Formats: sequence, structure tokens, C-alpha cells
Amino acid sequence: MNAKDTVSNITASVRLEAIKHILKQQFKDPKTRIGDDTVRLVGEVVQVLIIEAAARSCNQALLAGLSVVEMEHVERVLPKLLLDF
Repeated sequence: MNAKDTVSNITASVRLEAIKHILKQQFKDPKTRIGDDTVRLVGEVVQVLIIEAAARSCNQALLAGLSVVEMEHVERVLPKLLLDF
């Protein structure tokens, strides 16, 4: 199994309505508006974060000689991933 081939097939899809809802919950004033461009931009960042987490977890599993990514692999990469972002 080639790690590059496996990682290159990772995709993510983020619902923009979910992003908008999460962002709105962070504002103190309920009348605060969020532009569509802002929601799309935050969605792109979240999508990149998800793909990067999946790729790093996949590589971690491959280094362990496994073909299945388990929660343990995700937990190992999260601290470094959050520091990188």
C-alpha cells in the first residue's frame, strides 16, 4: 500500500449551514450577521483541517503497519495538528 496514493484520495465535505450555525453561536449579539463569503472561507479552512487530520492519521496507521485508521491514530496526530494550525 502506497501512503501517497491513500492520502491523495482523501476528500471532505462541509455543510455551510452547519458552519454558519456554529459561527452564530459564538456571537453575543444575536443580530450580528455573517456574510456568505465569510462562511465559505471558514468552510474551506475547516475542510483543509479535516483533510489534513485524515491524512496524518492515515500515515500514522501505515507506519504502524495497519490498513485501517483507528481513533488511536487520530488522537496521536491531533496535538501537533492543532499546533500547526
